[in-house]
Amino acid sequence: MAKRLDNHDNYYTSTDLARACIEKLNEIAPGCDLYVEPSAGGGAFFDQLPGRKVGLDIAPGAPGILQADFLTWTPPQGSETIAVVGNPPFNCPHGTAVNFFNQAATFSTWIAMILPAAFAKASVQRQLDPNFECVHHQALPNEPFYRDGKAVRVNACFQIWRRTAKPRVMPKPLTTHADFEFVKTIEQADFAIRRVGGHAGKLIAITPERRFGRGLAPTSNYYIRATAVPAQDVETVFRAIDPTEVRSNTVAVPSISKSELIALYDAQRVLALPSPVGCGAPRKDQTGTPAPDPEQLLQELERARCEHIAGTERRERSRLGQFMTPAAVAGRLADMFDDLPQQVSLLDPGAGMGALTGAFVLSALRSADRPVSIKVTAYEVDPALLPILERTLASCAAHCSAAGVAFSSEIVHADYVLSAPQDRDRQDRRYNCVIANPPYAKLPASAGARAALDALGLHATNWYSAFVAVALTQLVENGTLVAITPRSYCNGTTFERFRKHLNAVSAIQALHLYQSRNSVFAGDDITQEVIAMKTVKSGGKASVRLSSDCGDVRDVAFSDIVDPADLSQLIHLPFRDDGTVAAVRALPCSLDDLGVQVSTGRVMPSRLPQAAFATGESAVIPLIRAENLRNEAVNLPTDGIGKPDVIADIPELAKLRLPAGTYVLVKRISSKDQPRRVQAFVHDAGPAFFENHLNVFHVNGEGVSPDLARGLAMFLNSDDVDRYFRTFSGSTQVNARDIRSLRYPDRATLEALGRGQIQIAGIW
Repeated sequence: MAKRLDNHDNYYTSTDLARACIEKLNEIAPGCDLYVEPSAGGGAFFDQLPGRKVGLDIAPGAPGILQADFLTWTPPQGSETIAVVGNPPFNCPHGTAVNFFNQAATFSTWIAMILPAAFAKASVQRQLDPNFECVHHQALPNEPFYRDGKAVRVNACFQIWRRTAKPRVMPKPLTTHADFEFVKTIEQADFAIRRVGGHAGKLIAITPERRFGRGLAPTSNYYIRATAVPAQDVETVFRAIDPTEVRSNTVAVPSISKSELIALYDAQRVLALPSPVGCGAPRKDQTGTPAPDPEQLLQELERARCEHIAGTERRERSRLGQFMTPAAVAGRLADMFDDLPQQVSLLDPGAGMGALTGAFVLSALRSADRPVSIKVTAYEVDPALLPILERTLASCAAHCSAAGVAFSSEIVHADYVLSAPQDRDRQDRRYNCVIANPPYAKLPASAGARAALDALGLHATNWYSAFVAVALTQLVENGTLVAITPRSYCNGTTFERFRKHLNAVSAIQALHLYQSRNSVFAGDDITQEVIAMKTVKSGGKASVRLSSDCGDVRDVAFSDIVDPADLSQLIHLPFRDDGTVAAVRALPCSLDDLGVQVSTGRVMPSRLPQAAFATGESAVIPLIRAENLRNEAVNLPTDGIGKPDVIADIPELAKLRLPAGTYVLVKRISSKDQPRRVQAFVHDAGPAFFENHLNVFHVNGEGVSPDLARGLAMFLNSDDVDRYFRTFSGSTQVNARDIRSLRYPDRATLEALGRGQIQIAGIW
């Protein structure tokens, strides 16, 4: 095809490049009904297109090509799937290529084109038809195009785009940063960054000569002033940035935008943290060529992660449950594997950009028991991440080749869980190592995912427990699974079946807690504590290594993690060796032994009939809400929250009302800044309605004896119970099932505590 670098001359794509592009298209989108080459030129693409095809050009350069202007052409009727393939004119800067793309988008299903390198930029992609998404991107830096046997080199890329049911979301580019600001004059700046030219992205010190002389024109440079951090720290990060790839995303003059500069800064700032990969003299492969630098792989992945976060709307990442693994976290997970088999078969079920696989390969190559071969199967459903994943696996292959380790890989562009039933009997879907950062989202109500789990005899309520459960079925005996997930599966009724499956088929051997959420997924909103788990299929349940990002390291017995007598199979993380877990477990009674029940409050105000709030002529009963529980008391009425605090005493609400008596109330949700997770209050008054944001202690729907109620509240409010509760719960929720799982002092002890005859310290 003709590449128009001016208004007249045609520069043609090489036959080899056209063939490679068509092969990639056939791999991703085989069997289209019609192929259209919009500017066929000499036929490099057109001659190699399969099946039914049409070639167009305003000045055809080969037989069989129609003379036509693609921008006004319409396709023939009767073609359901049309792929527009080729190399449209570029012109300057890239306007004609945009026009060709958008014309193709009016009728095609697939668009596969060699395009200006600037099409990698979000600023250009915002000009493209929003009903298409990029599923493949390959950079073609300094690519040669030909005329009369002479080559002209141009920065280009090959992209494949697919029509989508919903318009893609293009977030606004970031142009501000908390650490620094772009200022208008050189007098305000701490340093400058070159904006255009061969040194775009380079930091330039502002010397007295430059400040008052020439060489730093505002049209060619950004003026930078540090704000929230010292200027020297900001300058150090910028000096370490390699802007080569980003500034090459232009056809002619290299340049870098503010948003690209910010993304590069964020990526490099994370890389300034201690690297899990050691440095040393460059290794050489078997041919004597210097081996690839392992740090470079992790740096590239971290940069890509930060750019993806900056360039993808948070709502879209949340929809996919997508939280990309930072390089430092990936390194820790990879180092949790030990005693690697000689022939590694690795599954990465939600591979993303390949950070976990990359870290695993680098860790394996550093280990004393370096494997002979590594085979990787990587699943990824997001097409936007596939090009980066391909590059990561290619880099892994290069590292393994340099180390003399055989490497092979397969990318499966599919939903891992939905694919599992079909893969059940495939021997090539059996693995001895699994490394995973699965999606953090609830399973959809649609039948697909749940049907897949049912087919495997599994149960899960969200994607991350589903991924782990399915992966365990594909793990061979004594195989190792390492996964990073929210901590929420450690407790609660929702995850009980998952915990039982996990503990039945494998043995947890290590748990690492990230108590600081922001230290894990910088740039993402994670509201739960996050945990990395290592478990071995059919392994022995002996000891477990506990560690945390706060520096805690402790080996404990498996029975300290999961109490054999606990039917709920709660998973504890007892970091302190203070005897709290043993002391609570040694208490003599359950709630059933005390004759007491705890249940969620019966009233959901939003579902009450309108008559419930028509209180003008009816008797009323208090509605006790979580907001009433403050300052160690139940406070009535509710002031300043704008919600009703009484309900009409009408017959249809009788089943929701509890009679006069003494009740113990525990908030179901506590705030992060409260010193205790479990907060208990005694309510002693007439009949009441209790909101569903409360847990209510009662005896068969009636009150508890006052002494017992006060004793229970004092026990639940003790520091020991709070410490014990936090060993298995990392969220701010306090569920009735979790409270029910506690052991309690006997009735006489609790009543004596309630009467003030003994102190709380006396019960342990």
